[in-house]
Amino acid sequence: MPNPPLGGTLGFVPARGQPELRQQSDHASERGSPMTPKPRSYGTLHGGLTYITIGSGDPLVVIPGLLPNHEALTGRARQSQAEQLKGVAGNRRVWWVNRRPHLEPGTTMEHLARDYAEALRHKFGKPVDVVGLSTGGSIALQLAADHPDVVKRLVVASAAYRLSPLARQAQAEAANYLEADDPRSAATAIVPLLSTTRVGQRMLRALAWLGGATLFKNASADLVATIRAEDGFNVKDRLANITAPTLVVGGANDPLYSDDLFRDTAALILRGQLDLVEGAGHIRAQAGRSFEVRVLAFLDATDEELAADLAVARSATHAAAAKRAALADSSRPADASAYAAAPPADPETGYQD
Repeated sequence: MPNPPLGGTLGFVPARGQPELRQQSDHASERGSPMTPKPRSYGTLHGGLTYITIGSGDPLVVIPGLLPNHEALTGRARQSQAEQLKGVAGNRRVWWVNRRPHLEPGTTMEHLARDYAEALRHKFGKPVDVVGLSTGGSIALQLAADHPDVVKRLVVASAAYRLSPLARQAQAEAANYLEADDPRSAATAIVPLLSTTRVGQRMLRALAWLGGATLFKNASADLVATIRAEDGFNVKDRLANITAPTLVVGGANDPLYSDDLFRDTAALILRGQLDLVEGAGHIRAQAGRSFEVRVLAFLDATDEELAADLAVARSATHAAAAKRAALADSSRPADASAYAAAPPADPETGYQD
């Protein structure tokens, strides 16, 4: 699903057509807001994945959600995206890495995860911390399951081991409308579900209709290819392969998932923890300063602290499960047939602002 960047606001980041880019040296001077941690650069990783980086320190890779296209961000869009990342760039070099452009028809999440794995191996040569947002969280789970050597610690926000039926239907409708060159209907299919209330959904539906043409102005076939890839995504049986400590952040009121999907995703990962944000929907769970604090607390914790947190979390989970089971038993009718089984630090080589 579409998502804001870290600390951002609702909406896609528009990827404009690029003017000719000027390559500069590793230590080129940089322009930009004095509030943006420096150095800052942008360019293309191995395999064609475009990136923006800010800050200095250990690498933190951010995989974004759905975007209109996979071309390099330019101008104000690039500046805005860099600003959105600064909340987690205080002592880290944050790499915002998009999918490669010109995806082939039939691309799967396994293909997208492989692209990221090859790019990150080529660039860093060691495991790195990864944050995946929305659809980017789906890719991050696939990445950690298929390529555990690449991921050091993992944060998955507003994503789970599969989409809910409602989310799959909405994204499939949006993809069909985009292929039919109907951006307004595409927007009304997907955007309203970013609200947690019926009133909010009605308002977003109206806004999506009015702004759909602008929202998808620069949409390419890459958007549809990514939606189709996520439609077939389900890594439930592969979560046990994830060796990285993992934090799953989900909104308790997210219409696109469910509490159970978030809980099961965290529980099936060996060192998985769940942070269920009460009252939050798809967007609020992955945006704002509170989310940045959650991310940094998890990534900066020692292994001992994470182990202690995991032990407490698992104990609480087991206690809650036992309580639910006891309540179910107390209300169970005598007729057992009623329970018959249901059907189954420095600027990088690249382009400097």
